[in-house]
Amino acid sequence: MLLPFGHGKLPKINQYQQSKNCRDSIKDNIMINSGGNNLWFVRSPLSLGGVQVTSQMTIVKTTLNQLILISPVKIDESLKSEIEALGQVAWIVAPNNFHHLFISSAKQAFPEAKIVCPEGLPKKIKTLEEHSIIDVNDGNVWGADLEALRLYNGGLGDEHVFFHGPSQTLILTDLFMWFDEKTNFATKIFTALMGVNSETPKMSRMMKWIYRDKAVLRESFRKILDWDFNRVLLAHSRNIELDAKPQIREAMSFLIPVDNKAASENQQKTG
Repeated sequence: MLLPFGHGKLPKINQYQQSKNCRDSIKDNIMINSGGNNLWFVRSPLSLGGVQVTSQMTIVKTTLNQLILISPVKIDESLKSEIEALGQVAWIVAPNNFHHLFISSAKQAFPEAKIVCPEGLPKKIKTLEEHSIIDVNDGNVWGADLEALRLYNGGLGDEHVFFHGPSQTLILTDLFMWFDEKTNFATKIFTALMGVNSETPKMSRMMKWIYRDKAVLRESFRKILDWDFNRVLLAHSRNIELDAKPQIREAMSFLIPVDNKAASENQQKTG
């Protein structure tokens, strides 16, 4: 089922309610169009040891008229049909070394598509299908509208983040998390341990340990903030649909202190 944001299909509700309603409606996979700019996302239920994290796939139609699947979820026949209605899937992207659970599912659904992944993933998954390593500068993959950034060279996570210009959308995987307050006990314990039991998006303690070279991470943060985004897609739990950049800037404040006055003036200019 296609649900276009901003086209009268959803009631006017606040940010939390919107995220909650989207999540509550996805007992089965549902594709949600995020604004009619050739970008969609699919949030799917996912429970790991009782922790309800959900998972999200982003779909982008590039200027080359090809579809890219970033961080695939499990693709059943219904979802496959919806994706095929959007265009031809050319690329299946594992954005980091953790989000590979449904790469094979996506490849089976779209056997002509090519897998691209971080350089460390083939060492971790010996049975990974034929693939190539992510090249953030490869215009044949990303086209003109999608930009890619390698967050941190190598390491355990090796996350790549993306910016889709036409929809002003930042696409993240595990870099930041923002969990629903209304969740089960196991998830509350998990979010407390990870330091993401917050009303705002946060970088988890695990990610801070994985990406512990602060100078490298700070430089990547600055590059992300150079992008002109106002929406952020987060792989787990819920997205940031309103005032996204100030919230991401605040989430980065442990490395880049927020100049509240400058941020406010900038927001007024862009508003």
